[in-house]
Amino acid sequence: MGQLTLTQRIGFTVFTIVALGILLSGTLVHLLTESWWFEAVQFADVFWTRLTWQVAIGAIAFLLYGGFLWGNYAIASRVTKYHTYRLLNEMNLHAYARYVPTMILAFIVMLALGGGAVGYSMWETALKFLNGTSFDLADPIYQQDVGFYLFQLPFYQQVHGWLLGLLIWSLIIALVIYGIKGAIEPDRGWQYALRGGSKTHISLLLVAIALLFAVGFWLQRYELLYSSQGVVFGAGYTDVHAQEQAYWFMSMATLVMAGLFVASLWRMSLVVPVIGLGIYVVAWIGMTQLYPQFQQRFIVEPNELTKETPYIEHNLDFTRWAYGLDDVTRERYPAETNLNREALAQN
Repeated sequence: MGQLTLTQRIGFTVFTIVALGILLSGTLVHLLTESWWFEAVQFADVFWTRLTWQVAIGAIAFLLYGGFLWGNYAIASRVTKYHTYRLLNEMNLHAYARYVPTMILAFIVMLALGGGAVGYSMWETALKFLNGTSFDLADPIYQQDVGFYLFQLPFYQQVHGWLLGLLIWSLIIALVIYGIKGAIEPDRGWQYALRGGSKTHISLLLVAIALLFAVGFWLQRYELLYSSQGVVFGAGYTDVHAQEQAYWFMSMATLVMAGLFVASLWRMSLVVPVIGLGIYVVAWIGMTQLYPQFQQRFIVEPNELTKETPYIEHNLDFTRWAYGLDDVTRERYPAETNLNREALAQN
């Protein structure tokens, strides 16, 4: 492919600007009408506060996402500095090798826009996190203030998901670069397919991903208070006595898995982390799927009312509190059995 002429470059630039203008016109019109409406009802500061936080968080998320992805691409490129695009050569596509950096950059920009969009949508969660208050009421399972579940946990969950996506895409980009440049060598056997800088890079990314998975399992414990698996909404017997233990166990097991990836940095072979990963998958199936089902089937269902009563009471107590009925005074009225036709006639 030849170089673009000056006329072609100008035409392409103009086309891009016009296309972006058309794509953004709807958004700009919406923002303009929104600002007019908020000003009309004397809430312009609310509109500008929201917009400022949306743009700020979105821009920061975009820069962090793009910077981290590009940094991993740069590391992979540096590690394979003296490698040719072996995979492209084998496929007779060597003429396109010079376009790989541009294609990777375009892909990273696209992913960064997605990461920025997620950040843009997190504005309300972030503001709630920064301005959250205490309810002075703790949940009966973890003794966390109710405010934790309304203001802090949603923020932790969204940031966790954002970081996990970032690391997974970084791993994919690194694997693609190492793959097309021949740094992954399956001919040596899967145990030794990675070595040197590429092995170190991939291992460190896997360590980071494993640590985030461990955090994810730990956060899922708190999500059990939103469980809909029991007889009432909220944590039930199986959630507390099986699912919570399973998440705790998997969080610890994931930390061990991270340790195996760290240990692989000093070993030539990938046997230990791969075997560990196989055991980990089996443990995940057993602990998060089979164990809770066993508890529910053989411990809860034969005596469900007794097992679930404390959790039903939790549900009732917090429902009363939510509707402001927690301070209702209960009184017993003796039953009267002297109802007759005359009493009915008088009333």
